[in-house]
Amino acid sequence: MVSCSKILNGFALTLDLQMYSKESILSVAYEFKKKFMIEVNVVSESVLSVSILSSNGNVPQEIDVNDFMNELNDEELRIEILKRTEKIRDIIYEKAFIKIKEK
Repeated sequence: MVSCSKILNGFALTLDLQMYSKESILSVAYEFKKKFMIEVNVVSESVLSVSILSSNGNVPQEIDVNDFMNELNDEELRIEILKRTEKIRDIIYEKAFIKIKEK
């Protein structure tokens, strides 16, 4: 994260795309939209802004920003693990379904 600031009705996060993928940011934003209004905007080629705003009486607190960042870190790890294990996963799928292909 580059920065976090309190704004009217919520918080504004500035996220560096060298640290977090756009895929993980959008995934976490999608999950948080169930509770808050989420706005994602492109600031530059390497920076996105995410606003976590009040919605339906839910006012975001600092704990919600911490939860967002924790989920973002978890999602980044999930994506990294998927990338690292892709070849192994493909081999396992191939072995598991080879009998189906032979029929």
